[in-house]
Amino acid sequence: MTTDRARVVTPLDIELLDAVARTGTVVGAARTVGIGRETAAYRLRRLANAAGGDVLDARRTGAGRGSRLTDLGWRILRAGPGREAGPASAAPGPTPIRGVYRALPHPTVETDAGPRLAVAFRARTGSPVDVVVDPEAILLARERFSTSARNVLDVRVVGLRPERTTGGELRRVELDDHGLRLTALVTQRAARELHLVRGAQVVAYVKATAIRLIAPSRVPRATHRARR
Repeated sequence: MTTDRARVVTPLDIELLDAVARTGTVVGAARTVGIGRETAAYRLRRLANAAGGDVLDARRTGAGRGSRLTDLGWRILRAGPGREAGPASAAPGPTPIRGVYRALPHPTVETDAGPRLAVAFRARTGSPVDVVVDPEAILLARERFSTSARNVLDVRVVGLRPERTTGGELRRVELDDHGLRLTALVTQRAARELHLVRGAQVVAYVKATAIRLIAPSRVPRATHRARR
């Protein structure tokens, strides 16, 4: 199977989409990732052409003209880099995790499911947030071991299926930790060596930098559990 390199979503594409979601403007996104406005606009147009649909929805606000991601733009952002752009290929990205940001004693997100995740980004303490975890940054093991990863979770395999990427075929592993759902991508060899089957218990290691803020949560604050 050959891949059209012009259609592949790059890490810079993902950074741009993420920055638009954060800043609400292409100008702000360009400044955030350190490129010129025209370069940012060109790359976003290229991505939209490759995906076959709009990735941004331009709108007018009280402060002027702004932009937000379309549903297609969100799907591409959540799927991450390395895939061919398009509605079908963008669909299988990780599911957003909702929670509340806490700054002290260390930056964390208290997820709605219960487990607390150490993160590396900054936000306003007490604010609701949506985050995604990079599937390729999750390390799975049969037992616990010493590591620099700040998140060590005992998880259960609840799903396993093939996943074709530009680098070959992997296994998409759906994981559950008391209601917290994560998705990991592992090689076929790793899946065999770890005996990954539905119901298997494994340990997931997730670095704080692998947890990315995609936007302030769009869930009304009243839906979050009260925390003290």
